[in-house]
Amino acid sequence: MDYFTQGIFSRMTSKIPVLIVRLCILILVLTLIYQVYVRPSRKNESGLNISKMFHQKLIRRNETTTRGSLFDTVRILCIVTTSPKTMSRLQGVQQTWGKRCNKVAYVSSSASPERQVIGLNVTEGYEMLWGKTKAAFQYVRNHHADDADWFLKADDDTYVILENLRTFLNAHDPQDLIYFGHRFHYPKTNQNYMSGGAGYTLSKAGLVKLVDVGLSNDSLCQNGEEGIEDVLMGQCLERLGVQHGDSRDRFGRNRFLPLRLEKYFKNKLYERLYHHEYYPALSGNTLQL
Repeated sequence: MDYFTQGIFSRMTSKIPVLIVRLCILILVLTLIYQVYVRPSRKNESGLNISKMFHQKLIRRNETTTRGSLFDTVRILCIVTTSPKTMSRLQGVQQTWGKRCNKVAYVSSSASPERQVIGLNVTEGYEMLWGKTKAAFQYVRNHHADDADWFLKADDDTYVILENLRTFLNAHDPQDLIYFGHRFHYPKTNQNYMSGGAGYTLSKAGLVKLVDVGLSNDSLCQNGEEGIEDVLMGQCLERLGVQHGDSRDRFGRNRFLPLRLEKYFKNKLYERLYHHEYYPALSGNTLQL
């Protein structure tokens, strides 16, 4: 090898380690970028697809199991009260738990065919809920009494797990004069009643007795539209001999909740609630097994 060739080779070989180091650094950086940004995004996309498939499978399975033996055995008609101002809430009900009812009656002071709402021709307003509730039960008694064994009254901001309700009601006879809910007592009169906000479920025998006997007799059920709906309903049903059922589980925990669920995981509930509770109020760690 001559001097000129040897010089070129020497300069090239001196640069090879530097090139190798730079190439290794570049490969390392590209690998790091792939691991941090590219691969997780693909993994998440795959995970989302799997979650979506599982969710769709779960929905199909729920649709199937909903129409199992209890769906046909424990038939529940859901009366969902709404108002012209809050009808938009019905979309959530109709897309979720409303589909689990054997039959649903969405009722308001005025009809809305596009939202499947029945107009009861009553006065709207919180103070007039007693009139709306009576008219709702009268409508159901006259048109759908044979379509269900139990009649659930709930508001448009209530959420109900129908499968759990059916399991609970399966141990009871709809021919008994009884209704279930979150049991309160009114401090001033010590009147027992079920919370309207939590929703309550009336047996078929109770529905017939309420409409055929109670609502036509002012001495049993208050006349007019005004009044505290759930208190007056409790008073009316008690006079008719309809029993206030105990819906708590074996740990003494309520199945019907008048407040949002997260409220019960705090250390203390609203002070006013303790004065209305029929059974001892439970919250916080007491809700755990």
